Amino acid sequence: MKVALTVWEGHISPLFDATRMLLIADIEGNRVTDRRMAPFDCASVFSRAARLEELGIDTLICGGISRMFASPIEACQILIIPFAAGAVEDVLAAYLRGRHLAPRYRMPGCMVDRSCGHRILQNIIATKPHSTQEANSMKIAITSTGPTLDDMVETRFGRCPYFLIVDTDTMALEAIENPNRALGGGAGIQSAQMMASKGVGAVLTGTCGPNAFQVFGAAGLKVITGVQGPVREAVAQFKAGALNPSDAPNVESHFGMGGGRCSGRGMGGGRGMGGGRGMGGGRGMGGGSGSRR
Repeated sequence: MKVALTVWEGHISPLFDATRMLLIADIEGNRVTDRRMAPFDCASVFSRAARLEELGIDTLICGGISRMFASPIEACQILIIPFAAGAVEDVLAAYLRGRHLAPRYRMPGCMVDRSCGHRILQNIIATKPHSTQEANSMKIAITSTGPTLDDMVETRFGRCPYFLIVDTDTMALEAIENPNRALGGGAGIQSAQMMASKGVGAVLTGTCGPNAFQVFGAAGLKVITGVQGPVREAVAQFKAGALNPSDAPNVESHFGMGGGRCSGRGMGGGRGMGGGRGMGGGRGMGGGSGSRR
């Protein structure tokens, strides 16, 4: 029997659709007889299913997975165990013990039983909270301009300086400097995967683009956009039930990468570079007043 687990930084990748690495394990009984890492760079829906079939995979263990990716895989008679979470080695060990995953190895909000692997749900299954306090007692992430609760909420999700992970019961704080801030592209996806791997139940931010929003949806995480002010106040508003989850992204892809109107004139007295066209859509360098095309 051959099992594939999606991998991202030693954990189950939160979104199969975007994963780029697999751990492939040959299993006999309750032990692994062989294992290897395999790149998974194919991007299209059908090429991913074909690659799994080519590798001889019998069972796929992954995080969130969209219906359009799941259907061709199921058509190849490959069993999918979705909504897995945690360190890859721990998840594999749990699978070896009983061919299913205990709740501790499921994504937040996923209350499915062992039969979950026989079907893919179009929406993440979640229990309906019985009260505001029950709904809002969890670990949450807030985009921040700095590492403390007294810093301000950062508007940009993927390119924020810090992510603050807060336990809303104890107010315990973990500040994470954003390693994706300077990426040329994909900062939103990478940051969303990182937050999903941290086991948070909700993300509070100013703006969230479609790519990150898709990752959060597949992982079953709530996204609350339009949040502003001090982080401490945002946490208090969340605990009071004053913040509502967003049902769609509120900015387009690549928001926050620059390209806006520059301020001021360039250095020197000559004409701007490129015939006076401004770099980034603003005023041209060297004094040329540019316009973006």
